[in-house]
Amino acid sequence: MDLHGEARQVATGVLSFISVVYLITLLVYYWKKSQLIAANIMMIAVCVPVWYAITRTGGTTASPITPLVLIASLLSFVLGGFRTGVAWTLVAFIGFCLLFLFEESGWIQADQLLDDTAKRDFRLAIPFVTTALCVAAIIIYEFLNGRLRNELDRKRQLFAYQATHDTLTGLPNRDAFNQSAQLNLEAADIASKKLAIVLIDLDGFKPINDSYGHHAGDIVLQTVAQRLQKVIRGSDMVARLGGDEFGLLFSGYDNKSDIDHLLRKILETVSDDIIVGNICARVSASIGVSIYPDDGMIFERLCRQADLAMYRAKKHKNHYCFYHEQNGKR
Repeated sequence: MDLHGEARQVATGVLSFISVVYLITLLVYYWKKSQLIAANIMMIAVCVPVWYAITRTGGTTASPITPLVLIASLLSFVLGGFRTGVAWTLVAFIGFCLLFLFEESGWIQADQLLDDTAKRDFRLAIPFVTTALCVAAIIIYEFLNGRLRNELDRKRQLFAYQATHDTLTGLPNRDAFNQSAQLNLEAADIASKKLAIVLIDLDGFKPINDSYGHHAGDIVLQTVAQRLQKVIRGSDMVARLGGDEFGLLFSGYDNKSDIDHLLRKILETVSDDIIVGNICARVSASIGVSIYPDDGMIFERLCRQADLAMYRAKKHKNHYCFYHEQNGKR
């Protein structure tokens, strides 16, 4: 019987099994994105063939492969963390004890495929095997950490977006509007430019909500948001401040007629019919405007003035009104 040939077959089979399951581990994590599952599969890929190889190379007391059981349990800490490491250390210890008891009781007959020279060669090879297993564990660890870092970065970006944007319309929310307004006021002050703060309230929105439900109201708000985005310039900003109220920032204009043109366009596009299922909904806009620095220098005061102008415009419906003017305009 060619013991050396059979030993080579066992070694080849063990290494092939570990390599295949190692690749399966990477694929499983790629699809499942679970570090725990990947760690458990990798540990099974190491422990099972190591236990098998021990029984074919002299048993628990004589096999040169026995130290790999300890190395496998140490790898579990790297792959799965403290709890997984403790669990797999217990599994490796219990498995080794059971294997020893089975050998002592005669239930398992340990083969001796290695002579003294082969055992010495195996012991010399253990550091290289250990290094290979550590490298494999580090590759998986870095792979897992890279995926986790990417996932955390994606979630941070999502949370940051959700904190500054309205979930229904996708527009910036009130906090983002206030922050942008402060920055625009500082820029306007440095460049000696004017800045228009525009508040829009929808007329006729509440009856749509009451008569046709919130779903219809949501469609109206989304449609109005899209229309406002198409009307404004790239340097302007539109935000949903809450309910049916929107805010706009107009910056970098040369004269009041530029704002008049934009406001008339907003009134026209908002008042166009909106098809919601089988119904035709229609809303209009009441717009209030305050100008920096003509109406004030402080953002909170400018907002109050734009709000007062908007309520003055609501008396006429589908109007806009500047704070310093007494009459609204169509």
